Amino acid sequence: MSYKEYSIKEIIGKIGRNEVYLPAIQRKFVWECDQIESLFDSIMRDYPIGTFLFWVVRGDEKHNYTFYKFIQEYHERDNFCHEIAPKPELSDEIIGVLDGQQRLSSMFTALQGTYAYKKPYGKWKNNKAFPKRKFYLNLLRKDVQSDDEDFIYEFKFLTDEEAKKVDENHLWFLVREVLSWGKDPEEQTDEYYDDLLERSDLGDGVKAAIKRSQCRNLIKRMLRGLHKRLVDAELISYYNLTEHDLDEILDIFVRVNSGGTVLSKSDLLFSTIVANWQNAREEIEKLLEAINKKGEGFRFNNDFVMRACLVLTDSPVLFKVKSFKKENIDRVMKGWGDIESSIERTVDLLVEFGFSGENLTSLNAVIPITYYLMKGGRTDEASKNGLRKYLLHALLKGTFGGQSDQVLSNIRGALNVPKMRSFSFEDMMQTTELPRNKTLGIVEKDQNFTN
Repeated sequence: MSYKEYSIKEIIGKIGRNEVYLPAIQRKFVWECDQIESLFDSIMRDYPIGTFLFWVVRGDEKHNYTFYKFIQEYHERDNFCHEIAPKPELSDEIIGVLDGQQRLSSMFTALQGTYAYKKPYGKWKNNKAFPKRKFYLNLLRKDVQSDDEDFIYEFKFLTDEEAKKVDENHLWFLVREVLSWGKDPEEQTDEYYDDLLERSDLGDGVKAAIKRSQCRNLIKRMLRGLHKRLVDAELISYYNLTEHDLDEILDIFVRVNSGGTVLSKSDLLFSTIVANWQNAREEIEKLLEAINKKGEGFRFNNDFVMRACLVLTDSPVLFKVKSFKKENIDRVMKGWGDIESSIERTVDLLVEFGFSGENLTSLNAVIPITYYLMKGGRTDEASKNGLRKYLLHALLKGTFGGQSDQVLSNIRGALNVPKMRSFSFEDMMQTTELPRNKTLGIVEKDQNFTN
């Protein structure tokens, strides 16, 4: 297998020029700030960052598939989903990323965009809790390893105000600026460093310390190392796949991403859905965006929706590829309107019950309520009280912790009774056989307290 190489600057430029996309079978961008900082620390230390697998699609063939753009301005609440690439915008030859999406997405966001995540203790609905942050390198962090620190280099996503806070140990450099340099900045570097110091909001004492030979050499070494790794070195080692149809690409994708990675099972299974339902990603992401904004906010995800689809369409609940065969996905597509409506009605009930993402400790425990509603169950006060009681018992007892597929299947069997139009928690308890060590019952015991 013959590999080729790009520099990081080259691949970032290709993404920016709409030459590189994400196939629809790819999952969402999920890396957090510390993972991105770790990636760039590895880059600076000349550590291997893995190889990449690209799918080259040429001519009219590209119109047969769905591709997504990379996220430039990432926002944890408002912009975390990839935008679909318009067909006329696609170049005659495009590259689809099969392996390396998270690494390339991280590089593109860090070097060309912003990353907005919620401040600690900030309210989910408060816009000010999500400030935009750009990617910086601390030029005064000595590149020596400490026993109690994992990183040698200090990369951080900072707001504009945070980046201005400079002292004798911190001078922040906007990393993307190095991409504007040519192949050899050697002749201009001294002037650049002097200008950098003059433009920085430093006190006279700090400026004097930085201008001393030791600090000046440290700054030069940092910037030259950064330039070498991002602009000069060809670190993106990749292999191209050509002349493959979607079924073959799907098989390759699953095999490549099923070993030694942090992909969840739902990420891999989601690729099988997208391969048979082109609009799956848009429909599911639209639903998640809607329900996660209800009330005080929730944290529902693809895993929840996919499990719910299996339960609600009376398909096998086992969370494996064979459960998502084409005929089952067809049932999901045909019943999507009812599935979507039932899930939204369920979340409305959760809000009424006083739940949010902070106290809903099991998403799977919600699915039986959705099934009950989809099958025509009533929402009179007695039924609501029963549903609330069921959910509280399930959460307190941890009923869905492990063996959740079997628990969901058994509870679905108890609920799939035509005459059951009102919900009774007691009746459900009597007709549900749960796996060993799984129960919804709470035993009340007298407690004797002595002084």
